[in-house]
Amino acid sequence: MSIRGLHALGTCHGLGMIFKFIKE
Repeated sequence: MSIRGLHALGTCHGLGMIFKFIKE
């Protein structure tokens, strides 16, 4: 996997966690 791909996954995962935190 490319570094850019890993960075995109990390960003999406971070945003997902923030979204869950806001929803709860």
